Amino acid sequence: FIQFCQEGIAAAPQPAKLAGFFWFQGESDQKGHHAATYSDNLQGFVQKVRVDLSCPRLPFVASQVFDGAVGMDCSNVNQQIEQACSKLDNAACSRLVGRPRCFKDGHMGGEGLLKVGADMASAYVRLSDQ
Repeated sequence: FIQFCQEGIAAAPQPAKLAGFFWFQGESDQKGHHAATYSDNLQGFVQKVRVDLSCPRLPFVASQVFDGAVGMDCSNVNQQIEQACSKLDNAACSRLVGRPRCFKDGHMGGEGLLKVGADMASAYVRLSDQ
């Protein structure tokens, strides 16, 4: 992942920089022991990415996930995502409140994805304005 990012930045027209880090994942981590350590693991991952890419204040925005995507309760992972964002510097959590539950074949449909994208973009702008 780090090498991919470094190669992408190097290949872009210069001067280029990494401006943000967006995370929209976690449904499958609700299972087993993964949920209990999700916050610590996510914090460690973000900190490592920031160090490895020499971007110590890289804005990080994570979205909570919907239960319906895998037919289970994702409230524990969502709490862990929110906790990780609250403990990280220059990070924000995009919460589920107000998002349409639009699923197709077990996955979020276009309307839901547009809302998630808009929420995450707004959170990024707030971080960038700090």
